[in-house]
Amino acid sequence: MPRVQFEDKPWAKPNPGRVYVTRLGWVHYGHPDIETNHQFLLDFGFVETHRTTDPERIFYRGYNDQPVLYVSEKTETPQFFGGSFEAASAEDLERASKIPGAGEIRDLDFPGGGKIVTILDPDNVPVNIIYGFQRVERGNDPRSAGPINLPLISDDAKPRKGTFQRIPPGPAPVHKLGHFGHKTGDIAKLSQWYMTNFNLRGIDIQANPFNKSEDMAVFYNIDLGEHYSDHHAFFHFSFFPGQKFPGPHHASFEVHDHDIQQQGHYHLLRKGHKQMWGLGRHLLGSQIFDYWYDPDGFTIEHYADGDVVNQDNKPERHVVDRMEDFTIWGGRINLQGAFEGDARPVSATVG
Repeated sequence: MPRVQFEDKPWAKPNPGRVYVTRLGWVHYGHPDIETNHQFLLDFGFVETHRTTDPERIFYRGYNDQPVLYVSEKTETPQFFGGSFEAASAEDLERASKIPGAGEIRDLDFPGGGKIVTILDPDNVPVNIIYGFQRVERGNDPRSAGPINLPLISDDAKPRKGTFQRIPPGPAPVHKLGHFGHKTGDIAKLSQWYMTNFNLRGIDIQANPFNKSEDMAVFYNIDLGEHYSDHHAFFHFSFFPGQKFPGPHHASFEVHDHDIQQQGHYHLLRKGHKQMWGLGRHLLGSQIFDYWYDPDGFTIEHYADGDVVNQDNKPERHVVDRMEDFTIWGGRINLQGAFEGDARPVSATVG
């Protein structure tokens, strides 16, 4: 299998058709029982903002300034309609419409409005570019936890004095969509396509511990030059054993801190939801992770305390002997069963 190529820096090569994006928008899934999934999403920490009847959809936000982070649509079978990136300008949206596989620019019938272009990537998976939507007022950060009393010179030097670390139970409020990614049977081809057409910079490659000449995963950050962005906003994973359909791997949503994340973890357990993997801390990106299955088997993650990088951080290929070495701490993942709920075709349409 061909390897992912970072050496020639495809994201830096001149390309007048390159689409510049600034951050992620939302993910859009289809669920046969959107009310059952609705309760899961509320328990996960989303806030419902709007409903439509034709098509039947529920829209959710977090506490940042974006009107939508998650779209749930009633479908006969579980579906994935793609994630979205915010274009840097109207000109970038226009350039997106010229990429082979793109549909026309159309009105976005989501809360906040705006425009959208949907592109089918080489795996026939939808990629949505959005622009011009109306932002909303940012909510309050859920700082229900006080300062952490770390070991210092003396007890008197600890910052939390005379107050108590008593976090109320409940969901972990979602801040933003931090990253999402796809599974693919041709990681080299897909990585070149994304790094050529968008300002997505390869930051880390994860070699396959079972065959170190192959690449298991590639992570991309949104290249903002000297300005910092999350270690990865997008990624690709090669198929795990038994997988055959390109499509969603998981979507990950940022929460305020580790205490809030733990609060949400135990809330989801109390509500009887199915945990997938976690808690733990990743090696690549450093996020504290907590993966869950939604009622249809799609994988969704809470994360906290991830790395941010800029142009000074150099891409690397990481080779380890065991899968668990990609985790700094936390439980071991069983790859045989991992993400199998997502192994289904996607809704490959451009609108």
